[in-house]
Amino acid sequence: MSDAAFLYYLPLSDQIMQASDAHGSLLGVAEQRAVGSFFFRRDRVQRVLSRALLRRALADLTGLHPADWQFQKNSYGRPQIDAPKHCRSLQFNVSHTDRLVACLLSWHRQVGVDVEPIRHVTYLLSVARQHFADCETDAIRSSPASEQSRVFLELWTLKESYFKARGVGLSGELSDISFSIKHNAGYQISATIARKLQDDPARWQFDLGHLCGHLIATAIQRHRQLPVEVVMRDATELMQLSCSS
Repeated sequence: MSDAAFLYYLPLSDQIMQASDAHGSLLGVAEQRAVGSFFFRRDRVQRVLSRALLRRALADLTGLHPADWQFQKNSYGRPQIDAPKHCRSLQFNVSHTDRLVACLLSWHRQVGVDVEPIRHVTYLLSVARQHFADCETDAIRSSPASEQSRVFLELWTLKESYFKARGVGLSGELSDISFSIKHNAGYQISATIARKLQDDPARWQFDLGHLCGHLIATAIQRHRQLPVEVVMRDATELMQLSCSS
C-alpha cells in the first residue's frame, strides 16, 4: 500500500450536493465551525462534501469508521491526522471547485493535489509576469492564443500541488518552482526548484490529467526516485452508499 497513491474524486452532481446535510454529521466540531463561517450556501456545501469525502476515503483505505478521524493543523494551517495515532503516517491533501472534489492519499510520502475548471483566463500574461518564472511566461506567450489559458492553468495547478505537498500552502512564491511541460502521448513534466527551498525536484513525481471538465495536478514524493502508481477511484458510489446506510 505504501508504494501507491490513491486519488479519490467526486463530481459534484446536483444529487450529491442536495445530500450534503446527510454527510455533515460526520464532521468534527472544528470542521462544522469552519463550515458555518461561510456566508454562501454553495460554499458551505462544498466544504461539507470535501471533508466528508476525506473521511470516507480514509475509511475506505483503512477499514476504520469515517467518524474515527481527528485532525490537527500545522503551523501553516494545513490539516493532518492526529488520531488514530497509528495512521499518522498516512498523508492526504484535498482540493475542490464548484463541481469537483479530489482527495489524494498515500502512506509515508508527502502529497498535494489541485483541481481547476478548464476555462478562459483573463489577464493571464499579466498574472504570469508577476508570479511565474520567465521561461513559463515565455511558454504561455509562444502558445497559440486558443491554448494559452490551458497552458497557464497547467502551470498554476502544478505549482499549487507542489506547495500543498510541502505543507506550506501558497506561502512560498510561485516563481520558486518552474515547470517545463511537453505534450507527447501524454504529459512530460520537468521541474526546477529555487535553491532557497532546499529541495530536489528528483524526489517528486508530477502528473497532470483531465477529469470531468477539470484539470487536475498532483505532486507526490518519491522514495529512491522510484515511480509511484496513482490509483484513481471514483467516489460517487462510495458517497451514495455511505449516505443511504
